[in-house]
Amino acid sequence: MIVIKKYIGLEALLFVIVGASVGLYLITYVKSQPVQFHSDAAFTSSQQVTTPPTTSLQATQTPVKTTIPSKTQKTSTTIALTTPIITNSTSQISSDGTQTVTVQTVQNKYGTQTDNIFTANETVPLYSKTLSQGESINIPYNTWSPDDKYFFLQDTTAAGQAILVFQANGQPFANGQTYLNITDAYKNYGSNDIFDQATGWAANNLIIIITKAPDGTEGTSYWYEVPDGSIIPLATKF
Repeated sequence: MIVIKKYIGLEALLFVIVGASVGLYLITYVKSQPVQFHSDAAFTSSQQVTTPPTTSLQATQTPVKTTIPSKTQKTSTTIALTTPIITNSTSQISSDGTQTVTVQTVQNKYGTQTDNIFTANETVPLYSKTLSQGESINIPYNTWSPDDKYFFLQDTTAAGQAILVFQANGQPFANGQTYLNITDAYKNYGSNDIFDQATGWAANNLIIIITKAPDGTEGTSYWYEVPDGSIIPLATKF
């Protein structure tokens, strides 16, 4: 019995010594390992994250202003009018009603005007002339020749009066001129009488010219022959 008890005592002591050695080893091992924390709870770090400062562009950039038109903003556009302004238009019909001559006056800048001559229903003027203020081209009452082949107009300028003869078909005369100037033809004739006016037609190709004597009395009457331009003195005064 005494042997058995000693054996049990030694065994117990050996167990205690082994247990103490293992415990000491475990304690030393645990202390040498880093401490780790594991949790399912929300983790709030006390570390502050520093955000780099934002560089200001105000000092290095010039803002560009863009104007966006308002929906209510109205744009005004001025369009220059190129259509001529007709201020006057006069016409004269031939005796048989088959021909018409029209003088159309267009007002220009700076006080001038342009007179355009049309025949029948033509859209292109037979003749055009720019006149200063106070000047004009007029249609005499008896402008048409009896056969409606010719007509004449009275051109009044600062230099005086001129009688111009045209062909109704708009064609130039044989000498290439658009019109015949009766007044210039009479001056070249060399009479002492002063040209006064053309009163009408004595025949299909003869225009009556009335003159004044140097003393202001009635002068000799003449015929102007169209188209050759001859001046024919008359014994009878018209």
